[in-house]
Amino acid sequence: MWLWWLAALVAVGVGKDLPFGYCLRTLFYGVYDTYFSGLRCNLLGEGFVSEHWVWPSDLDYNMHMNNSVYFREADYARTRAAVTTGIWKFIRKLGYRMANGGIHQHPLLFRLLPVVSHSRSINHCCLGATMHFRREMRLFQRYSLSCRLQCFDKKWMAFEHAYKNPEDGSYFANGFVRLVVKDGRRTVPPAEILGGMIDAGLAQLPDGVKSLDELRVDSIDTAFQFFTEQ
Repeated sequence: MWLWWLAALVAVGVGKDLPFGYCLRTLFYGVYDTYFSGLRCNLLGEGFVSEHWVWPSDLDYNMHMNNSVYFREADYARTRAAVTTGIWKFIRKLGYRMANGGIHQHPLLFRLLPVVSHSRSINHCCLGATMHFRREMRLFQRYSLSCRLQCFDKKWMAFEHAYKNPEDGSYFANGFVRLVVKDGRRTVPPAEILGGMIDAGLAQLPDGVKSLDELRVDSIDTAFQFFTEQ
């Protein structure tokens, strides 16, 4: 009996870091959020929010969550946000396919997810990321992780990943990711994607925002500088 408990402990502690663990978790989240979770989030509002714990495999020699884990969990959050906010559904409606890096080449993923592959492809690529650590997270610390659109310019979209204490809302860390959307060699203006989602009823402007232009900035570089100074 103790062997089963030991196996369960190993699975919880290091299972997600086993070989192919990253790909398997990405596939799991895509299928789970598409067919089973029932989660639906507003890309232009609160975005996607999930709750986590700090596990033994997340720690470094300082016995707090390693900085690389923040970026890894942010990757998963963007994957889940792509499904729960309806971007994938919108991409399918356009007859495109969507990718983060090279995942669009994975045949199994696109048999399980309702994304139709066509002769054209539209790819969203992460080309910049920064993370600001405010307070450390120790073993078994509970935290929430959100992924939401912060702003955009004529080329880039900036997403914020906020790591918070669910008990008092204080920040453990927050990161910002810069994404560009490509249709072949053409850069797709973010306003084209976001405006299309609003027209399709897949996204709603947040309270107090009257138009999509209020989320537009002159330059994402300026916005990133502002975020890093907060």
